[in-house]
Amino acid sequence: MTEWCTRVKNFFRAYRANDLLSSLPMTFLPSSETPRRRCVVLVVAALATVALLGIAGYVLLAAPGRLLASQVSLNAPGGLPPLGADGQPLPLGTLVTAEGRVVDLTGKPLRNVSVRSGAIEALSDVEGRFSIGLVSADHSVLVKLPGYQKRWVALDQSKPTVTLTPHTVRAAYLTYYGVADKGIRERVFSLFDRTELNAVVIDVKGDRGLIPYRTTVPAALEAGALGPVIMKDFDQLLAELKGRHVYTIARIVAFKDNILASAHPELAVIDTRTGKPWIDNEKLAWVDPTRQEVWDYLIAEVLQADHPAGPGRDHRGLPRQGAQGAGAHRGLHRRRRVRLYRLQRK
Repeated sequence: MTEWCTRVKNFFRAYRANDLLSSLPMTFLPSSETPRRRCVVLVVAALATVALLGIAGYVLLAAPGRLLASQVSLNAPGGLPPLGADGQPLPLGTLVTAEGRVVDLTGKPLRNVSVRSGAIEALSDVEGRFSIGLVSADHSVLVKLPGYQKRWVALDQSKPTVTLTPHTVRAAYLTYYGVADKGIRERVFSLFDRTELNAVVIDVKGDRGLIPYRTTVPAALEAGALGPVIMKDFDQLLAELKGRHVYTIARIVAFKDNILASAHPELAVIDTRTGKPWIDNEKLAWVDPTRQEVWDYLIAEVLQADHPAGPGRDHRGLPRQGAQGAGAHRGLHRRRRVRLYRLQRK
């Protein structure tokens, strides 16, 4: 800002109104008509003042705005200012960029490791390297990858190497109905205390397409995905699991969705012999994994499961389904896209 003020000051020094007026040709005015000359001088002076004020306003307002835009962090998605841990935009100059590398116990680089600082996330490349803007005052980041123990690491300018330890998961599976049964849940909790179990798989979207918690996804509500089981203490369940240091895994069945296929037959896999939705041996319909609408529905449910206000998980799973078809995801909370295996129909 000091630089712009200096430029404005120099501008006025170089182009003072008196100098500007004195340089104007006045020979067309009779020397005896002093009042008319004075009137013309006043008009010219007023016009020159307005022009100078306009130039000064542009220099003081528009140019600093462009400077501000040029200083927005490249780490922020969409060119927006980076957010702090409280979700509020950070002041300029507060974001410090740090680099590092993530490897396993053998020194092999780990790819697609999530490194988070507040609301900013970076992924490691094929060589395990990452670069991220640091939000917290202590420059700490959360480093995690499915299958490894997550770590909090304080980064500095030395480009440290972070080593992740494999996390052997021994999980119990709570189905759509089992997760809502307190008796079954208590028996599973007792296994955490008596055995080597350290994780739990919870149906966030079951085999029939039903969702056990109060989802806010409009398409799910329209299709009737909220079935007979609606847990009111889902947040309490997750808090208790976190308190026991239990690794939580969300199971989201992708294309085996009788609820969505029944509500929207145009999205179902069609049996060419009957022209109606194809039904498997369990008398359940599947949705077409090549339809954009189905992808959007799945992504919305994954984002809902990953939302802080919803049933957050350490890991989300879109299981492979069918002999040749599958649904997979990576970074849905960040890129909002789905990669699909090719579906081969017989």
